[in-house]
Parts: sequence; C-alpha cells; structure tokens
Amino acid sequence: MMVSILQRRSAPLSSVLMRTVVCIMCFQVSSSSKILILPGVPVGSHYLFMAKIGKLLTERGHNITMVTNEGFNALHGKRLEQDKSVFSFEEYQSIFNSDFIQSYLRASRGVFDGSVDFWDIFANIKQLSVDCEMLLEDNDLFLRLDESNYDLIVANSFHLCHALVVHKLNIPFISVSTQRIIPMLDGSFHGIPSYPSYVTALMSGLMDKMTFVQRLRNFGHYLLSYFVFNHVMLKPYKSLKDTHNIRPDASLHELLGSSEMAFFCFDFAFEFPRPSMPHAVHIGGLLAGPASPLTKDWEEFIGSAENGVVVFSFGSHANIALNPGKAELFVRAFARLPQKVIMRYDGPPPPGVGDNTKLAKWIPQNDLLGHPKTKAFVAHGGMNSVYEAIYHGIPVVGVPLFADNSDNFARLVDRGMALTVDIVTLTEDQLYKAVTTVVHDKSFKENAMRLSRIHRNQPMTAGESAVYWTEYVLRHGGQHLRPASFDLNIFQYFLVDVFAFCLVVCGIVVYIAAKICKLCCHVCRRKEKIQ
Repeated sequence: MMVSILQRRSAPLSSVLMRTVVCIMCFQVSSSSKILILPGVPVGSHYLFMAKIGKLLTERGHNITMVTNEGFNALHGKRLEQDKSVFSFEEYQSIFNSDFIQSYLRASRGVFDGSVDFWDIFANIKQLSVDCEMLLEDNDLFLRLDESNYDLIVANSFHLCHALVVHKLNIPFISVSTQRIIPMLDGSFHGIPSYPSYVTALMSGLMDKMTFVQRLRNFGHYLLSYFVFNHVMLKPYKSLKDTHNIRPDASLHELLGSSEMAFFCFDFAFEFPRPSMPHAVHIGGLLAGPASPLTKDWEEFIGSAENGVVVFSFGSHANIALNPGKAELFVRAFARLPQKVIMRYDGPPPPGVGDNTKLAKWIPQNDLLGHPKTKAFVAHGGMNSVYEAIYHGIPVVGVPLFADNSDNFARLVDRGMALTVDIVTLTEDQLYKAVTTVVHDKSFKENAMRLSRIHRNQPMTAGESAVYWTEYVLRHGGQHLRPASFDLNIFQYFLVDVFAFCLVVCGIVVYIAAKICKLCCHVCRRKEKIQ
C-alpha cells in the first residue's frame, strides 16, 4: 500500500526516501472502519473532491458509503457508475433532480456577459435548505444509516445540512472544505484567526499587502460576509434544527464548529501567508497528480503540435457553448495561435473554429496539463484547476467568472504565473495577446515551475495527509487539537469586551483624577485666601 501511494508521484529519490520514512512512521496499520461520506451538492467538482478522499480511504481497507441524490447522477453519471465498484451508495429524494440541474446549467450562461454572478446563482438559499429538509425527513434512510453503525462521517461543509445530519446520527465527523480557509466563516466555526489587516476576505479580489482604502474595503467585506452568513444563510437551518429537535442543548453555530478536524483545499505555495490551527489540515491539490498516459487519439493530436498545445476549460458547470457570441470570440482568437488548442466544449461547433482546435465534451485535464507539449492553460479559476496548473507548472490565462475565481487569480497573478482578462469586456485581440504573452514570456513559465516545486516539496502529498489525519481521528479523536476560540463569540474573540472594560476603567480613573485635581485646586485657592 505504501509503495503504491508513493509511486503515483514522480520525485527525486531523496524525496521519495524521505516520504517513505515519514509514511512508515505515520501510516500505522489500522483496522477497517465504516465511514460515511456526505459529498454536499452535485454541482461543481465537490463530488470529485470527496470521492477522491473516499477512494484513498478505500485503498487503506476502510468501507466507504456515499450519500447522493439524483443530481449527482445527472452530472456525474458515468463516474458514479464506475465508483459503484469502489463505494456503497445511499440515495435520497432531493430538489437536486435532473430538471433542477439543467435549469442551473442554463442559468450559468449569464456569467459570460455579466448578467448573473455568484450571488444570483446561489441567492435562493432556500433551495439548499429545501434539499436539507427532504434529506432530514427521509426516515428510512436515517434508519438504514443508524443501523449501519458508522465510525466516522466525512462531510463537505459547503452544504450546511451536514451539521444537522451528523448530529441526528450522533456520529463524530470531519469537516471538509473544497475551498480555502474563508475569513469570518471558518474563523467563526473552526477558530482559525483571520485578521482584516492582511487576510483577504472572500470575493474581495485583494492581495495581502493592502493600502488603507483596501483595508477599509476588506473590513467591509468581513462585516458583510458575517452578516449574510449568520442572518441569511443560517436562518433556515436554525428552523430545521428546531423542527427536527436536533441537539436542543446546543446552537447551530456550535454544531457547525463541533467537527473533530477540518480539512481545507489550501497550500502555502498558492495562498498568502496567514495563521492556521493544529486541527486545520491543508490538502490543497488533492485532485492534482502525475499525468497518466493519454489515449491514442489525444496523443495523435498533440504529437503533431510543433509549437505546443494550449488547453481551455471552464470547469464542469460553466459551459461557454451557452453563449454563442463568447464562444465564437474564443475560437477565433485560438485559430490565430500557432499552437494547437484543446477546448472543453459541449455544444455545436461555433463559427470560426480553426484547424488547430479540437473541441471535446470531456477532456483528461490533469493528464493534458502534465503533457510536456502543453504551453498554457486558459481557465475560469476553479480551485482544482488552479492546483492542477500549479502542480504541472503551467502558466495560466485567467478568465474569472464568479465566486472565488477572482481571489484565486489574485494569488496567481501575485505569484507571477498568470494574467487575467475580463470576460464581460473581453475582445478577440485581448485574448490572443494574453495567451501569446504567457506562452512567450519566460517569466510566467519560470514562476509556474517555482510554485510547482514548492507545492510538490512536502513530507506527504495532499492525499496522504487526508488519509493520515482521518485515521488519526479514528484512533484518537480531534478534540484535543481544538483551540479555546471555539467557545468565544465575535466580541470576545476580538476583545471588544476587554477594550470596552478598559475604556470604562480609564474613564473612571480620568474622572476621579480630574475630581481630585479639582479638589486640590479648590483647597489651594482657599489656603491662598486665608493667607
């Protein structure tokens, strides 16, 4: 098992030997455990991320069960069929059915012209809470889950329902975030320090070195995210908690923060330096890895690319074919390139497709980025795509669409391995110039390779860390790693109560001192009159 894990990663012999020693010390043989995985929502790459953890745990001999709904079948049908030979599955009736998924994908077309953004797509939080209600009311499902006697739950924290499910089942759990550590939210739930002076807020697009105005703006983002999360997003789940009488002795906030450990898609090769905590495990780049050999048709297309290859993908749910105007803009710009271009594209070919361009509904993205002829990656900035580009040292042309995309590219631009363009105002010439710049300016490739070396130079891979700490929790739990900040509210955490007390004490001292001075002056004046 240990050898098979290490062989999946190309590294110098000394690095392999070091990792072997670490793994021998860390990966103790453990008895098989029953682990339930809650992959969260079907959209995006959430399932892929959680399934990867499940597969790694299966290789260690654990029995894995995934809880899914029809939406997962609609988006990941073929992969789910393959995974049925690896996991057991439990399915429940959900609002995320095939019709909902198709409606969601159609709505996503607005990201290409600025008519819709992250808040528009996810504004109706009731859809997630309705899914949660349907899940919690599936008594037959919970009876089966309860009778299965699971040892641990690994839950995607993106869907807040996980906090209610794990406590209804009364099973210890690990919280998994498919995103970075998010200020205010993860600070609030997981006790991770986030200081607005240099830790940038979600969707701020800021760097860690900020001017006064930027710090003021960042602080505004903090307050807004705290208000929206606590007073908008949590509200329906609080009602569900009360309706289903789940842990009446604790608040929803306490339930969300009660995980044994928290995993984050985070790596300091990519992230700005910031504080963390011992119970926060960084597994950034979980889906990235050594490239597998390409199939014959892919290899034939790339093999004749004398000037290299450019890879294009906007992830699993932002289909540029839904916006014919933008699609035509991209293919016309790509047709001008001397490189061959591989586009992830699901739809009829748009006008202007060049002879150098191959359109495909699905592409082996990680394997293509790992091919020696790949020169650049045109991407929307999803977390997994970013880490695959970093792993393989590929310069990026960023086309941020929504949510955390701008934040991700702010970091890559700061590291010198990417430049960005605006999807709303983008022209054919701008896109062509951006791609040729990252291909021909050697600094982009050099910086990308530097980040790749940093990212890979770890004692354990992201997958090995996920497995090790999961088994650590199975052996020891994780409560001893939780900081005391879990028990503090926002006023206590930022010492607002202490500062208020100090101000009151100082005010009283100043008042008393003023009174004493006044009294002394009065006594002195009386003495002068007497004399």
